Amino acid sequence: MRGVGVVAGCLFAQVCAASKRPHVAAGYGCKMGQENVTEYLDYRWELLDSVHYHDAVGLYANGTTGFFHGCDYHGGSQFQGLKAVARAHGVKVWLSTANVDFGSFGPGSSPEIIRFFSDETVRWRAIHSSLDAVEMGGLDGLSVDFEGDWRFNSSVREQHSMFFRDLAQAGQKRSPPIPIRYPIFWDIYKDSAVDMVALTNVTEATVL
Repeated sequence: MRGVGVVAGCLFAQVCAASKRPHVAAGYGCKMGQENVTEYLDYRWELLDSVHYHDAVGLYANGTTGFFHGCDYHGGSQFQGLKAVARAHGVKVWLSTANVDFGSFGPGSSPEIIRFFSDETVRWRAIHSSLDAVEMGGLDGLSVDFEGDWRFNSSVREQHSMFFRDLAQAGQKRSPPIPIRYPIFWDIYKDSAVDMVALTNVTEATVL
C-alpha cells in the first residue's frame, strides 16, 4: 500500500505528552491515476481510519488554492471512486493540501513561508480557501503538509503554530466542523520550526 504508516502504540514522545495518539492513514495521490486509477481497491482498509487525497489541491504563496497535476477533484471518476470505496469500508476521506509556488524548496523557501505565515490577510485567505476546498469535495477533514527546508528554520516556529491554531478554530466554526490534521513523518525530530506539542493541542496527529 503506497504512502501508509501503521502505528502500534505511541511513537513520538511529544505527541504522547500531549495525550493524543497518531492516526493511521493512507495517502492516495491523484497523479497515481496515471499509473493505476483503481490502486486503492488493493488497500488493506481494515487497517485504516482514513485516506488522504493529495497532489490535487495546493496552497500558493498569496493564500489562494489551486488545482494541479491535471487532477479531477472534485467531480471526476477517480476521486469519486476513491471516496465511494472508502466510505463503503467505513474509512473517512480527508483532503491533503501542500505548499506550491513558494520559490525554492531549499533555504530560499524560508522568506516566502515567513511572509505567508506572518501576513494576516494571506494567512486568513489560505485558511478559508483550504476549508472551502474541503467542503467542495464533501470530505471529512483537512490535512496540511507544508514541505521544504524552512522546516529547519526555528524563526518560523511561532508563526507556524499560529497558522494551525487559527486554522483549527476556523474549521470548528464550519457546519459541520472540519477537523485538522498535521502529518508526521519519520524525520520530524529534525524540524526545528515545528512545535509538536503546540500542534497536537489544536490538531490531530497523523502518521503517513
